[in-house]
Amino acid sequence: MYTTEKLRVICVAVILCAFAASAGALTISIEPGQVHPGDVVTIAVEGLDDGRSFGLQLEGTFAVAPGGGFTFETLDLVLPFTLQNGTFAATLRNTDRNVLTVLKGDTEVKKMGASRNGVFSAVDSGTIPSGTYDYIRFEGTAAPDATVVSASVTLQGTKQGPRDSRITFSVGGVTGGTVLARVSADGAEVISRTISISETATPAPTATATTLPASGGGGGGGGGGSGGIAGDGISTGAKATTSPPATAATPADTVPAAENLSHQPAATGVVNTAVPAETPPGETAPAPSPQPILAPLLPALAVAACAIAALASFRRR
Repeated sequence: MYTTEKLRVICVAVILCAFAASAGALTISIEPGQVHPGDVVTIAVEGLDDGRSFGLQLEGTFAVAPGGGFTFETLDLVLPFTLQNGTFAATLRNTDRNVLTVLKGDTEVKKMGASRNGVFSAVDSGTIPSGTYDYIRFEGTAAPDATVVSASVTLQGTKQGPRDSRITFSVGGVTGGTVLARVSADGAEVISRTISISETATPAPTATATTLPASGGGGGGGGGGSGGIAGDGISTGAKATTSPPATAATPADTVPAAENLSHQPAATGVVNTAVPAETPPGETAPAPSPQPILAPLLPALAVAACAIAALASFRRR
């Protein structure tokens, strides 16, 4: 009877440890691995608690004619949660002239300027609201000697919203190339996947990564904005604004206003926004970063540790 009672207590301890080890696990997957323009990419997020730092980077790499025009855009980007105290960063490489346009509902924000040493960047800080972004569009002309252009957008901040959700988007403006999707949490990369863009798509396995929760601060109030891409420029319930007529791009020998924004300090506690170097012409894009190996085993290790501790306690008795 005494032995039976001990076994019951041990079983209960093991079950409680299993729940504790798995309750806060964060799991993120990205699929599919190949699309053609218009196909939907889904980033499934499970176990992302409020107050955790979250970052999403989408980088498109595509072929261009030297000195020719280009367009690359993400369409119908659904962000299911708000990113408070957030940062919106965009970077183009191997370009000459640049136009960045973000449309969300009736609100449009546009930034333009010339590249410096082939690079153009723009950064805005503030709350990035949830909802559907009709498009984030990159346009311009390639550098005179460029055959490949990369266009990157990064959204990051403190997550506030549903614990389990799906981020979706599709690609437009190009018929070939790749999109590198990176997701970070609490300052560490959780998963990255290179998605091929082609005329015809074929199914590819789902990429999945899991990480255990890290201590994070509680979600703060929305950061201030100054009418830019983040903040009041695009906010839920904000009064619709109309962009002023496009003006002539800044001369090449003058640093554009948008480029100056890249020197603003990043919001506290957010994920690193560094943009990886572009892939040289004629070379393939680097393989995705290896995913955590030990993270999926940690819940099982926690269960085993609890069971050993329970057995040791009863032996002492």
